[in-house]
Amino acid sequence: MTRNPIRRSGLVLLSLLLPLSPLSAEDEKGLRELLRDALYTEEVTRDPEAAAKQYEALISQHDAQRAFAASALFRLAEVRRKQDRKEEAIALYQKFLSRFPEAETEAKLARESLAALGGKPPSADAPVTDPDDDRVRYLRKIAETSPDKLQESFLKEVTSGNPKVVEFLISQGVDPKTPKALGIAAETGNLAICKMLLQHGKPSPEEAGNALAMAISKDRGAVLSYLLEQGLDPNSPVVWGLPVFRSEVVASPLMIAIVGDKADAAKVLLERGANVDFMLQSEGYPKNTTLFGTPLHMAVWSRNLPMVRFLLERGAKPDLPTPNAGITPLHLAASIVDPASEAMVKELLARGTD
Repeated sequence: MTRNPIRRSGLVLLSLLLPLSPLSAEDEKGLRELLRDALYTEEVTRDPEAAAKQYEALISQHDAQRAFAASALFRLAEVRRKQDRKEEAIALYQKFLSRFPEAETEAKLARESLAALGGKPPSADAPVTDPDDDRVRYLRKIAETSPDKLQESFLKEVTSGNPKVVEFLISQGVDPKTPKALGIAAETGNLAICKMLLQHGKPSPEEAGNALAMAISKDRGAVLSYLLEQGLDPNSPVVWGLPVFRSEVVASPLMIAIVGDKADAAKVLLERGANVDFMLQSEGYPKNTTLFGTPLHMAVWSRNLPMVRFLLERGAKPDLPTPNAGITPLHLAASIVDPASEAMVKELLARGTD
């Protein structure tokens, strides 16, 4: 078959457009960390301009990874063409054109190859193959040849939010109680996967706490309500890793709601029996940059007068001291240099603090 004389120059151009090195392991896991950092900047640090820049960086990295996927699919089609596996090559070129129309350089080459092979580009109204079905077919082959590798794919599929694929993996024996799975489903707001995982039994207290914390911090109200309706303890331990804690400590879901100023989540938790006076266990005398004490201490620390009132109205003890340093919410309110300090002191005194 006569080769198109521009194909080699086209491939040279394509090679110039590709990154010189593959994504690092840090880049591969970086999207989720970038999102978490940006959400922290937006919701806790409350710096919208900095958060916007972080979101832009995340989008740029996602676009870069999409470009890699497009190049990989195109090269796979080229490999099949060179192997004279005509039907597979045609199908792959068509799939590439359907999924990555923005990849102009490779799309041009794909159309040329399709024409040379006697194939046709996909029409605009042609049904698009469900990528979940493709993924299940791929994993089915893995199940036949290397079944032990299926477990490695589980968290990735939960993160991607593919209920059909997750269900297939569970049917093949993958443990639905895999650590972090429920937390990831809650974080991404995927109620369908949360339901699927909980059908196989309640999680451990630590997994429950993580899932509740993720639902709260990402404003997944429907997921939070569902998890609590299914019997997850609203006082489940949360090993929290935000920088404000400076080290690993066991907090409560209500504390996560208070620190994040999530009044709706806090209300739901308290209605379900959350301990309004849960005490964070920490050693020594806390610094003024370290969260400590009860949810009320944390509301005061956050200079959040509406949340202070909210907790007091729901029975929070205004004079409860921390176990080691003996600091009460009133001590903390009086020590804070903030316009809200005087109002918080008045609220605490009005509730019976000496």
